[in-house]
Amino acid sequence: MHQTIYVSGCTEIHILLLLSLPYYLRDNFWVNSSYSSHIFRLQKKAVRIITGSRPRDPCRELFKHLRILPLQSQYIISLLLFVVDNKNLFHVNSEIHSINTRQSSNLHQPQANLTLYQKGVYYSAIRVFNNLPTNIRNLSCEV
Repeated sequence: MHQTIYVSGCTEIHILLLLSLPYYLRDNFWVNSSYSSHIFRLQKKAVRIITGSRPRDPCRELFKHLRILPLQSQYIISLLLFVVDNKNLFHVNSEIHSINTRQSSNLHQPQANLTLYQKGVYYSAIRVFNNLPTNIRNLSCEV
């Protein structure tokens, strides 16, 4: 029989939701919002509850032990998957101009003056993808 556990104001359902954030992140990119630090703290609290750790114990090893990615890492993976799944939305610098530069294999980053646009999915995804090593970036072309 399924039983809901109440621990420090978190129910089992809350814990499951916090640990399954990648599925929500895939469609809702709200990590740049002001709530992200609160959600990350809740995620760490859930991990500590699951492992029976003390409230001030560091969580890095706990995340590794449970094989769960922290919120920020989940967001980065979601951005990279967005680029891979939507290749048709992005252009490589070599397509924009014919000058052979070191960044010719990078995705073209459009000029943006608004911070809101720079924090958006499209712009952030380009920035994260361009920071990958070239050999990993080229793997996405084979997918």
